[in-house]
Amino acid sequence: MVADAFDFSDRIDRGIPPTLKAVAGDGRGVFDSISAQALAEDYEGVTGTRRILAGDDIPPCSGWLFTYQFTIPGVSSTEQLELIFVSDEGAVSVDIGRSLVTRGYPFDSDETDVEPSEIPDNLDRIKSLAAQFATCRRKEIQRQAEEQAAGRVDAEVSRLASWFDYRERAAKDRVESTQTILNRIRESGDESQRQILPVWEANLRRDKEVLRNLMPERSSRIAEAERHRYPQVAWSLKSLGRIEVVAAEGDDDPDAGLELRDGIRAELKALLAESDSSITSSAEEVARRQGLSW
Repeated sequence: MVADAFDFSDRIDRGIPPTLKAVAGDGRGVFDSISAQALAEDYEGVTGTRRILAGDDIPPCSGWLFTYQFTIPGVSSTEQLELIFVSDEGAVSVDIGRSLVTRGYPFDSDETDVEPSEIPDNLDRIKSLAAQFATCRRKEIQRQAEEQAAGRVDAEVSRLASWFDYRERAAKDRVESTQTILNRIRESGDESQRQILPVWEANLRRDKEVLRNLMPERSSRIAEAERHRYPQVAWSLKSLGRIEVVAAEGDDDPDAGLELRDGIRAELKALLAESDSSITSSAEEVARRQGLSW
């Protein structure tokens, strides 16, 4: 699911050294191998660092990005990723987490790693905050899964009950029909009919056995459906990384741009006023020469 949602093959290909590409061809084999390992059930996750530029999508901030995977059981199990960003101040944001992953999809030449010496020693505290948020999210997903499962289970139990009611009526009718035929053969004086008596006695035993087995089968099938009423959502931490979003050079003072804009606006107003005054004076001079009033 992760590989389908985010295809990092182009980005990985660009980062593979030429010597390794010569061995691995275009890098696709390496990518496939990494993807297989990263998406394996026993994968323990990854860590990394990124320093990127702030923009309209992400404000300047620093902290840690956690990727949790929730697995929701069912007829067809589904997986859901939760991207949790926790700032160094302890603020939790899933919006920034999603923006960081979206930003990380295309290749960004401005992106750099964070030196280990520059990383603050706050991961234990931040990780605890992320785990608390993920726990609350799991409870919410669990509640939603149970609500959805309840409707499906109720419908399945009702369907099974109707189906077994029909089979039980059909089985009883079959036993009665077989018993009637067997009684007629037993009472018949025709020796040719009495020769098939063992066959119909076996048929009666078989039909009664089918009827007897319906009750435990019914209970077993309904119990199996009921087991899906309370699905247990599994979750695990798949990755975490140190993230620093920094302002571009020249963007340190956000008010500087406003001051520059206001200064330009004032100069333009002064030029326009001077221009209007000059135009008015010229018009008055022309009118005076022509003997017109202004």
